[in-house]
This record gives sequence, C-alpha cells and structure tokens, in this order.
Amino acid sequence: GVEEQTKKLMEVCRMRNIPIIVFINKLDRHGKDGFELLDEIEQKLHIHVTPLSWPINMGPEFKGVYSVFENKLNLFTPSKQYVEEYVEVNGLDDVKLNEIVGVRDADTLREEMEMVLEVYPKFKKQEYLEGQISPVFFGSALNNFGVMELLNCFTEIAPNPLPYETEERLVRPEEDKFSGFVFKIHANLDPNHRDRIAFLRVTSGVFKRNVFYKHVRLDKKIRFSSPTSFMAEKKSIVEQVYPGDIVGLHDTGNFKIGDSLTEGEDLHFKGIPSFSPEMFKYIENADPMKSKQLAKGIDQLMDEGVAQLFVGKTSTRKIIGTVGALQFEVIQYRLLHEYGALCRYEPITLYKTAWVTSENEAAMKDFVERKGSSMA
Repeated sequence: GVEEQTKKLMEVCRMRNIPIIVFINKLDRHGKDGFELLDEIEQKLHIHVTPLSWPINMGPEFKGVYSVFENKLNLFTPSKQYVEEYVEVNGLDDVKLNEIVGVRDADTLREEMEMVLEVYPKFKKQEYLEGQISPVFFGSALNNFGVMELLNCFTEIAPNPLPYETEERLVRPEEDKFSGFVFKIHANLDPNHRDRIAFLRVTSGVFKRNVFYKHVRLDKKIRFSSPTSFMAEKKSIVEQVYPGDIVGLHDTGNFKIGDSLTEGEDLHFKGIPSFSPEMFKYIENADPMKSKQLAKGIDQLMDEGVAQLFVGKTSTRKIIGTVGALQFEVIQYRLLHEYGALCRYEPITLYKTAWVTSENEAAMKDFVERKGSSMA
C-alpha cells in the first residue's frame, strides 16, 4: 500500500515537473546490493536515477560513502555518532584510498564507480529541475551519516520557488502580496497539549506574524501570534516567512488541506493531490466508555488526510477508506496512544468509491431507494 501510494505521488511530481532527491537509508545494516536497490527504485517508482554518493560495504563492514558530487570520502565510525570525518581524495586513483579503506575495498569501490559512471547518466541540474532525473544518496540517518552530502548538494541544486496555478490565475513568487495554501495538517504534534498544526506553503509575498489574513474558504480574517518554523525536532517562532518556505500554524479546526490564506484576494489553489481510497473497513468502538475520544480522534485524523471517513446513509455505520493496508494499523495505533480510544475493524466487500449524479430526479430517487445500503 505504501509502495502504491508513493508511486502515485511520484506520478504527481512528474506531471508538475517537481524535482525529487532519493536517500537510501540504514547502510549500517545488511541489505540489498546498491545496484539492486537502484534498479528497484527505477522499476517500482518509475523514476530515472543517478547516484551522487556510493557506499563502501554495508552492515558491520560499512566504512563510509564516496561523494561523487564533492569527490571526497566520508568515513563512518559507529562509536562516534553525529561526527563527520571527511577525507579529501584526488579522484578514485588516489593511493590514499588503499590506506584509508584497505586495498580490497578500494578496488571494489573503483570497480563499482566505473559501473556507475558507465550505466547511469551524468547528473545535469536542468534535467533534475525538470523532474527527469533524481540524484541518489546513501547513508545512515540514525547516525546522521551521509546526510551532509545530501544537504550540501541540495543547497547547490535546489530550485527557486515556482509559480502556482489557482482557479483564478497564476500566482508568481515575486508578487508583493502574500498568498499561501495548507498542504498538510498534523493533529497531536504534542499529545500533552492536544495541539494541531496546519502546514502552510507561502507562494507569494511575505507572511508576517500577528497580521490579519483572509481565510478564503471561511471568508474571515485570522491572525497568528506564534507561527512556527520546524527543523527536525527543533521548532521556533518566526516573524516573517518567504515564498517557497513552509510555516506551521496552530489550528483549532479552522483549516482543511487545500485551504488558502491571502491578503484579501479570493484564490483557490489547484494540483493538491488527493488519492481515491481502494481499501475499506468498518470501524467500531471497542470501548463504550471512550466513544467521545474515538469520535474526536477519527475526525482529527481524517482532517490530516491519513484516510477518508464515510458514514452509511441508512446504517450510519462508519467506514474508513485508505490507499494502503498499513494505514489501518497507523490509525488504530494513533487512536489508542494519542486519544486513549480503542477501536476494531470489521471487513466489508467494497473496492471503489464513486460520485452518483443524474439529471433525472425520478431515476435518482429510485436508485437511492434501491441502493441506499451501499450509499454513504
């Protein structure tokens, strides 16, 4: 299910020419061969790749990565977490390689890099910006290893903020007036405070703290006293946010994915992906004492876009629809650990949703009466 959802997301990125960077994680554990992993990415996600770093062994024998982009070695030392140790090398023929990683591993690296350079296309920034090719990096995120190569490359090749299409017009990043849209909502970012964050991408102008902006869908003015910037686990209040940047807005239920904020203009942004569910289950309350917590949890998780909720027209039973099977487990886990609500699922023989419309009122009424048990 996750693989299918990722493939669909990649298709959206290709349609909009959105550049993609790939990071292959957990090199400090044994896994598939690097070339096998690259083949799998190309076949299953249908994206063209070119490696910009390459691993030297993996698992307990993992010694580091060679940065194709910067022509240097980054040595891995498991006992020294979060310490970067770089060695400048004068190409792969440098005899220092033999001393640093050993003759056998140095020769293997040279052979594999020769294959990489022959098999995969040379990295070109314009092709990357057009979404035609994706650079690949290897590392171990838990040890903060191999990440710096990705970030160093990203600062060099990152695209400028792009124009965004709305139903009314094209919004350009260099415009003076602020506009932006909500693309993600996260409930219970801190379960102790039940806080809910709406993530807003700024598309034009400058977003400023404590300034009133128009919520287009609700047609009302809202201001934000503590807009938040996130970097890994750190968060800080920001005064200004510029086009291309993302800001977190504390939300009490005002926002849905796709909502617009502007300085007054009515804009409705297009192209925000929404996938039709393909798997369905009835969701039932397993603890009658926690019905209120369950209802609140389901509502907030559905607002995140984790899944979709349907309520039967005649039975009023709640049905959860997802793209992948794993999402059912995620919802069940989060309901229990974030809301204290216990749920169970029951199978249902559905595989697709569809809107039903008709210009013939009599025919529509007859259809609803006959098929009411299948409508939600």
